[in-house]
Amino acid sequence: MVSSVYHSNMRRQRKATTLRLEEKDIKALETIKQHYGIVSDNQAVILAIQVTAKQIEAGTPGFGGHSSP
Repeated sequence: MVSSVYHSNMRRQRKATTLRLEEKDIKALETIKQHYGIVSDNQAVILAIQVTAKQIEAGTPGFGGHSSP
C-alpha cells in the first residue's frame, strides 16, 4: 500500500510506503549502506532504485545477464 504524505513545510510531495523485507534483503541493504557510507535505510533504497533505473536505461544487463527489450 502506498500512501501520500504532505507537510506544509515540504517543497514537494513524497510518498510513504512499507516494505516487507526478508533477511537477505536486509543484509543487501546493509551492504549498500556500508559501501556508499549511507546512514538511513530510506537513502539506501532510493539509491538502489536510481542505480537500477540508470542501468536499465543504459541497456546494462540485469538479472540473468539479460537487458530489457
